[in-house]
Amino acid sequence: MPCMASLVLLFACVGVANGIAGWLYMDWFIDERFHPALSVIPWAILAFFVQGIYKVLSHHIIFEGKTKVLMFSTFSVGFLNLILTILFIHWFGMIGAIQATALSYTLQLTIVFLYIQRQSKIAFFHG
Repeated sequence: MPCMASLVLLFACVGVANGIAGWLYMDWFIDERFHPALSVIPWAILAFFVQGIYKVLSHHIIFEGKTKVLMFSTFSVGFLNLILTILFIHWFGMIGAIQATALSYTLQLTIVFLYIQRQSKIAFFHG
């Protein structure tokens, strides 16, 4: 398995393990009044998992000196996140904020991944 695919798999396993451990130990550390907020945890893990992969991939673009792609993805996705957060909070309540962030981070990762696939010779899934 190539290095990048192994790294993504490792990030995913750590995220799932943290999510499971978090759910198991939350009763001990968090008062029952705050348990409704625990529904945010899986979405936060997803959002920051995706953001972590994005940060790993973005270094390739920085090293190539083609940072306009990063500027475009950061500003456009940041603006989209602002709009989606306002809408999702109105529609879905508290959990809508982290759902909007997870969706925005996924779009940002997709933009950078597709750019790298087109412009680079990095093999992510094939040796």
